[in-house]
Amino acid sequence: MYHQCSQLFLQGKWQISHLIQAELPTGKTTFMHGTVIFSAQEKKLESIIMSIEGFVLFNASYEHEKMTVHRAISPLDASGFADGLMHDLQLIFFQPNASSIETGCLPSLECVCRYSSNQGNPIDILIQKDHLWEIREYNKRHRLSRSVKAMSFKTITEYNQLTFRIPDVLVLTTYGLLGYTLNMNLIEAIPIDM
Repeated sequence: MYHQCSQLFLQGKWQISHLIQAELPTGKTTFMHGTVIFSAQEKKLESIIMSIEGFVLFNASYEHEKMTVHRAISPLDASGFADGLMHDLQLIFFQPNASSIETGCLPSLECVCRYSSNQGNPIDILIQKDHLWEIREYNKRHRLSRSVKAMSFKTITEYNQLTFRIPDVLVLTTYGLLGYTLNMNLIEAIPIDM
């Protein structure tokens, strides 16, 4: 069971681009283009957010638990935006760090891996019988704070005939007063240096 959960996360170095429809806490909907370059093993990433016209609105990198913002144009320069974005990207692309992992299956036939640590919030990964999955992160009060759902998949066979299943559509939702939803449609996924 644990193996199924860990297989959801891409290994190696990748560049992945999405068309993002953001439903903001104000009720406004906006569209943007997002690209992330990441290395799962090294736990480092770079994020670029552009307007649909190609203007770079935000660029930041995360490496060795340190974030560097290279560019942030209003409103993406708001306090906490960069931290929240890096948290979202780590939830999507990096397997959770955990001091303990529990696994099991629910009566609905979903299988679950719960990642727990002394420092962090519990994270559940639910794998449905149709192989779609959902990541749920809870706060310290065990209330749902974020979720990521894979809605469909694209299979990519490249580089030495290796095959990768990559979510074609992801929906990330944060909950609470300032909650938002990002509908992320895959444009391209490119393995780098495999």
